[in-house]
Amino acid sequence: MPVIGEYPWSSYGEYIGHPRIVDTTFVLEIFSQDIEKAKEIFVDFMDEQGANFFEIKNKPRLTDEEAKQIVKQVLGNIETSELQTMEKTKRDGYLRQLKASEGVSIRQIARISGLTFNIVVKA
Repeated sequence: MPVIGEYPWSSYGEYIGHPRIVDTTFVLEIFSQDIEKAKEIFVDFMDEQGANFFEIKNKPRLTDEEAKQIVKQVLGNIETSELQTMEKTKRDGYLRQLKASEGVSIRQIARISGLTFNIVVKA
């Protein structure tokens, strides 16, 4: 499997090193205001997402209705809106379970829960 940092047309090196061409500030600040911490989070994110990117997936994505059913299974008796006010550690535990669910995207989790994309990614 290709390593994302070795892809010659990738801007990955700009984000984790010293940018020469790309203005990386906006993207890195999505992860953290502390640029060094943002780079660490970015690397972790790219390790997880990059591995998924290079895999060929033959399964179609779930519809939002199908994803809602999985969310209900994971949350049990908890309403999705409760994730917004739930204590962070507990919320992040549920979000990690949802992200591990087959076919449910981060964007779907954000839409269904009412949380921001960034909160779901960082959980």
